[in-house]
Amino acid sequence: MPMGNLKEFACAITEELTECLNGMNEEEVNRLYSDILGAERVFAWAPGRCQAMLRCFVTHLSQAGKIAYMVGDTVTPAIGKGDLLIAASGAGHNIGVAGIAERARGYGARAALLTIVPESLCRNASDYAVIIPGRTAACGGIGRSIQPGGGKYEQSLLLFLEAVVIRYRAEQEICSPVKEREILPAAVELAERIRRIEEGVKEEAADSVLRAVEKTLSSDNRVFVWAPSSRPRNLLRCYLMRLMHMGIRAFVWDDTVCPEIRPGDVFILSDRDGKHPMAKYMAAYATAAGARVFLLSEEKPPDNYPECEAVYFPVPEEWKDPRMPGCLYELSMLILLDAMIAKHNENLGFMRTAAFALHANLE
Repeated sequence: MPMGNLKEFACAITEELTECLNGMNEEEVNRLYSDILGAERVFAWAPGRCQAMLRCFVTHLSQAGKIAYMVGDTVTPAIGKGDLLIAASGAGHNIGVAGIAERARGYGARAALLTIVPESLCRNASDYAVIIPGRTAACGGIGRSIQPGGGKYEQSLLLFLEAVVIRYRAEQEICSPVKEREILPAAVELAERIRRIEEGVKEEAADSVLRAVEKTLSSDNRVFVWAPSSRPRNLLRCYLMRLMHMGIRAFVWDDTVCPEIRPGDVFILSDRDGKHPMAKYMAAYATAAGARVFLLSEEKPPDNYPECEAVYFPVPEEWKDPRMPGCLYELSMLILLDAMIAKHNENLGFMRTAAFALHANLE
């Protein structure tokens, strides 16, 4: 059924995530968490947008005190006995994921697969699977979704893993007030908080980003995204992937293949507290080059970004966790950007399943 504004799309997405997380099996979740606790080191791997989700997880898990790596990074050591590999593949048919899981087990590590389907090539290559009942273009899946591609699965994957880190941090702290909190209720609570944050975003500001990006389809202009820190940059990269599926030329600023900014381009910048000097420099640089610049932020910097059109995510002070700064802002940013993709799909009507089938090998 057609929906109205972006807030309705964003809130509908959070409802999808709540449904998905409530459908997960607690025994599977506890098995994975026990393996994380018992592992000497945790390694993670996934292709496509799922890789960005796992990178966010590895960042927070490392900051919580657990030794964790992304497979393939320059500093990643060899996996071995006593280690745990966490792999993600929605449809479970990715040959690369299956091959990495098999090799990890061959070196004595355990391999856990986060997936939608219980039986697949990747599942057979892993020790066990944790089922996340989402959907992807490659395999369909469980339930319905207003989103194209694998958005429901990918977002649920990230919220679930964020809740794992919340539980892990609490377990490391003596007298923690959330020590006994279960993982899935914590993930559902994250989804509810995101919904309330999205309700506080100004519709006019968010809709300006939507319209500016859509206009690039009928012009020779491009979309650029950037953030000064790795987690929001990874999530902006997820948005970029969907734009590219739509046929929009999109780039992460400072990537190797990134061209120069031209007049009429759109530049989307994330700066959580509105104070990062490099982000302010980039806003001024893109404006001077003739781009239309949008700032995504958790705070309201009145004078720091005079050249930007701002979209603020009103995260209540009592929800901000100093141990995981920016967590709710980053998750809310991802959901709003993916709501824009769902809205683009409705507005333009050209993001068909066939287009996503071209990328099904990345699921």
